[in-house]
Amino acid sequence: ERDTTTESKNSPSGSLEEPENR
Repeated sequence: ERDTTTESKNSPSGSLEEPENR
C-alpha cells in the first residue's frame, strides 16, 4: 500500500490516491 503513495505522485490522479491512502 505504501507503494501506491509513491505511484500516486508519479500519476496524474495522485491527488485522488493521496486522500485514499490517508
